[in-house]
Amino acid sequence: MVQLPSHERSSQLSRVPSMGIVTIVVACLAGCVIHRTPLHEPLPAASQRWNTYSLQPQASIDAMGAWPSMTPDQVMRGEAGQDGAMPVVIEGELSKVCLTMGCWVEMRTAGEPLLVMTRDHEFFVPRNAQGVRARAYGRAVAREQSVETLRHIAEDAGASADEIARITAPRTRMVFIADAIAMPPEGLDRPAR
Repeated sequence: MVQLPSHERSSQLSRVPSMGIVTIVVACLAGCVIHRTPLHEPLPAASQRWNTYSLQPQASIDAMGAWPSMTPDQVMRGEAGQDGAMPVVIEGELSKVCLTMGCWVEMRTAGEPLLVMTRDHEFFVPRNAQGVRARAYGRAVAREQSVETLRHIAEDAGASADEIARITAPRTRMVFIADAIAMPPEGLDRPAR
């Protein structure tokens, strides 16, 4: 057996552990690439989870799933009542979103869109969610909106100064007050705040 001088022996020994570590790391990485776990597989569309925006506790949000479902058109016709007593779930395409904070959205209907407002500005939705399919959990109320409120909503929607100035009278409309709003997360920004 050949004996190496001590300075050469220590340099040879120090290379062995690092080469061993490199080999182990490369083997693990290769295994990760080859072995795909369910985490890497996309979920079928029907089982994909939506992001839910709300300040309600999770148990309350889960319970909202048992509320009766309606279309935005049914809510506009008053089928969910007009006094906020009947909790319902509505689903539809968002035709407008508040560009300032994301505190309200409009859902497309056959006629005038349904205004969906977050309860007491408790939570916000992504401001780039226009055109997205969403689900809102809440109650419908017939509400008179002041000129100031109507102008504020128009400004949040990006209306021109001329369009805002043409709002000169209050109006009563159906408003859906949402405790939670859910939508697919793909391509959406984080909500304000």
